Amino acid sequence: MFFKISVLILVLFSSSLTHAAESIKTAFTEGTVNAQIRALYFSRNYDSRTDREDFAVGGMFYYKTKNFKGFSLGTAFYTGQGMGLNDDHRDVYGLLKSSPNGDHENYTALGEAYLQAEFLDTSIKAGRQELETPWINGDDNRLTPQSVQGYVIRSRAIKDLEIFAGHITRMKGKTSSDFLSMTQFAGIPDAKKSVSVGGFTYNGLTDLKLQIWDYLAHDFFNNIYFRADYEKTLNSGLEVTGAFQYLNQDDSGSRLGGIMDTYAGAAEAGISASGFKFTAGYAVIGDQDVTYPWGHDFIVSAMINDSSRADEDAFMLTLSYDFGKIGLPGLKGKIVHADFDTPDNGSLASYDYTETDFDLKYKFSKNLKGLGVRVRCGIINQDENLGGEDYLDFRFYATYEF
Repeated sequence: MFFKISVLILVLFSSSLTHAAESIKTAFTEGTVNAQIRALYFSRNYDSRTDREDFAVGGMFYYKTKNFKGFSLGTAFYTGQGMGLNDDHRDVYGLLKSSPNGDHENYTALGEAYLQAEFLDTSIKAGRQELETPWINGDDNRLTPQSVQGYVIRSRAIKDLEIFAGHITRMKGKTSSDFLSMTQFAGIPDAKKSVSVGGFTYNGLTDLKLQIWDYLAHDFFNNIYFRADYEKTLNSGLEVTGAFQYLNQDDSGSRLGGIMDTYAGAAEAGISASGFKFTAGYAVIGDQDVTYPWGHDFIVSAMINDSSRADEDAFMLTLSYDFGKIGLPGLKGKIVHADFDTPDNGSLASYDYTETDFDLKYKFSKNLKGLGVRVRCGIINQDENLGGEDYLDFRFYATYEF
């Protein structure tokens, strides 16, 4: 009798293991693959300095297993290849690595490798991962984004409220293969400190989204950040938008970055109708530069420049148009003009400058769905009396997603 019961238990246990093995196998074989292939050309032509120029092909390749009992694994590879087409007599722009002697250098990196658990409208992710928060993010404006290493919890268990908690230990740059501590990434070579993040995003008010965040960069600085975004469509079809943000930045602990005590405030208003959208933004900065080594969320942020310098006042005007309104779906254009002013004399003096950007992008459809092209051009005029220099910046993007 005992032998029969033992055999039955063994058969049931073996069956359970076989079922588990099959389920795990299914999780891997039915996983998802995504990728974005990019071919980019960036150049910057100065009046007197050495020009910068990069051409590179590469992108991101993602794989994630199917969810198994609430758990999944994910990974992503990044690469950038110059194809031997770059002129090393021109400075590296930033699409590729810069070798010790200043030449263009290819790179490949494991950007993501994480374990994720999902339950009760809550996800927990541990390991290497892309992260999008206001002041730590991918800053994805090159061939591949930044990514971080750490632990992140997001919960939507409470209606209309998203809660974020994270502890970020390391970060990888856009063209790097290595993860550095958060302070090393910020340019403090002998420190290995991390960043703890908490955030709340509330969507329970009609037409209004509210966010509040705290970023404690241990022994470096602390960011307290608030943002409000408003969007409403009127009965006439006219859409009005508005945004307000405030950042307070103070030093923390042993002050690895020195004494910090500054702020950034900005507001934006917009109106859109018939494919047109017009926005106007204004920003003001405190008596010190804002430090933002891991990404940013400035309202006044043009193609190249952000409002972040000490005692700076800046405004930005944007006019965009969706050409789908006149029978050209997928084609969009934008013009941006920004003006950045700082004191002309005194300890906070620095050069004023203006930036005017032109942006045109097109997303194909039907048989070419997933393919997109974009052309951007920035004209920067700086006050040469205080050390500035004019330059022209040109960028071309061809991307394919699948």
